[in-house]
Amino acid sequence: EDEAEVKSSLKGVNIGYIVINKDRIYDDSKLHHFGGYPLSFVKRMPQLPFLSLIFDNKLVSIWKVNFS
Repeated sequence: EDEAEVKSSLKGVNIGYIVINKDRIYDDSKLHHFGGYPLSFVKRMPQLPFLSLIFDNKLVSIWKVNFS
């Protein structure tokens, strides 16, 4: 999805924060499932201007979604 679609999808289901449990990130280049976080999306998150990293450690990262 492009940037506008991601933002629209998050806004549509009223998601204001994204918590990434780093143990549940999976490489989606060969495997697709719904039990974790696709690596391709996690890698894109820092480039999405409407997401702000507000907490990060070795276990989790927390991102704020800015709709304005």
